[in-house]
Amino acid sequence: MRFGRSFSLVAAGVVLSAFFAGADTLPVVADSQTNSVAPSQKGGTAPLVFIRGGAAGAIFNGFARFDLSALPTLPPGSNVEKATLRLWVNMLTLEGSVDVVPVLGPWTEADLDAGSAPPLGLPAATFAVHRSDLRNYVSVDVTSIVRSWVDGSLDNNGIALVGSSGSVVSVKFDAKENPTSSHGMELEVAVTSLGPVGPQGPQGPQGPQGDQGPRGLTGAQGAQGIQGIQGPQGPQGVQGQTGPAGPSGLTGFEWVRVSQDASLGRWQCDAVRANCPGNKKMLSVWSHSDSTDIIPNLTTGLSNNLIPPSPTGAYVEFCNICVQGLQVGCGAQAEAATLTVEMICVSF
Repeated sequence: MRFGRSFSLVAAGVVLSAFFAGADTLPVVADSQTNSVAPSQKGGTAPLVFIRGGAAGAIFNGFARFDLSALPTLPPGSNVEKATLRLWVNMLTLEGSVDVVPVLGPWTEADLDAGSAPPLGLPAATFAVHRSDLRNYVSVDVTSIVRSWVDGSLDNNGIALVGSSGSVVSVKFDAKENPTSSHGMELEVAVTSLGPVGPQGPQGPQGPQGDQGPRGLTGAQGAQGIQGIQGPQGPQGVQGQTGPAGPSGLTGFEWVRVSQDASLGRWQCDAVRANCPGNKKMLSVWSHSDSTDIIPNLTTGLSNNLIPPSPTGAYVEFCNICVQGLQVGCGAQAEAATLTVEMICVSF
């Protein structure tokens, strides 16, 4: 008698109008293992199939293949109801989880090693092994993989047993070559058969109208409509009160221009004074000379239209810049020029 626990990650299908056609137990026809740190090592003759993952050191993956030709010919409408993989736990060093994945390429016991192992598919089932499983069978639901083999959507290259991602596990299952316990892997396949689909029955009478359902939620606000035509112009409103008078503006603009001739030699400067007439005050002032060597003296604080401290007049000093070393290439002889000060005067 076998003892063990069952694990399933594949939902069982509901079979209507089915009769049980039988269950067959298929022994393993090939089993082996691979060792990540010994990529050329063969494990087809080993008495145990070693699965180790997640811990430091070598990674061992197990392989097994079953011969489905032992199944009876399935009539139309038949289906694999359930497929159960049974493994005998011979040794357990580290408890953990193991994934069952389909093998996606051919392999043989004599040639399989880590360096030439075929690619693997995604996990179709996962089961855990515990201390209580030692010297017992563990049963795993592999219905989805076997159905794919039977309907031809997946080639039967067997399964691989690998340590689950994030799990540390170290376990050894009996291989078919084990001479002591002789509990090689088994695959039990249960098949159901469906009868032919009967003709569609007549349509039944229409049932009574159901109660009115609750009022639905208010829908989203619709888009804004187009703008309407412009209405007629309204009557003119009453005239408002006169606002307060603004401040008085500037008046009495007058332009004052004062010029004088000068001849400035070595270390010489001259001055021009200009004043606004009457009680007018200066709004703007500028000065200039018809000689590029004689310019308003910047050291007096006045340059062109800068307003000097006096509000009613300007005093501008002109100097020969050749003799002060400010200009290159001119002589030290006297320089004749017309000196001009202009200003705008205004009454406030």
